[in-house]
Amino acid sequence: MSHRRPQTWTEFTDVFLAQFNLPVRKAKQEQEQEWHG
Repeated sequence: MSHRRPQTWTEFTDVFLAQFNLPVRKAKQEQEQEWHG
């Protein structure tokens, strides 16, 4: 992980949300498969 500070708030939120959403999206897909499976 780089310690470079984001130049803009948008860049910061884009990086933060991308890192946060990856495991969340994966967990949601697994839950939906269990419910519909």
